[in-house]
Amino acid sequence: HLLRPSPYFKEHYVSKTKDKKELEFVIEDGMIQAVSGFTGTFKSAILSEELGYNKNYEPFKIFLIDRPLDPSLQSSIRADAESPTVWKAELLK
Repeated sequence: HLLRPSPYFKEHYVSKTKDKKELEFVIEDGMIQAVSGFTGTFKSAILSEELGYNKNYEPFKIFLIDRPLDPSLQSSIRADAESPTVWKAELLK
């Protein structure tokens, strides 16, 4: 997801799905939380943060999180037995 700062709330970010549905997230205390746009709310831990640059050399942040932002994918995720912080996605067909 590409998250853009909310025009209304500090620490809130917005995104849109392919069908133009608006999603809202809040990032605080090392967690990203879905606020609206999904059937329920959920939190995901931010494991690491990187800084990237676009072709105009404008900075943007890249977050590595512990689970997908799309809750429909969460049922197909299982923790790796060797490391509880590594998640493997098995996409359902």
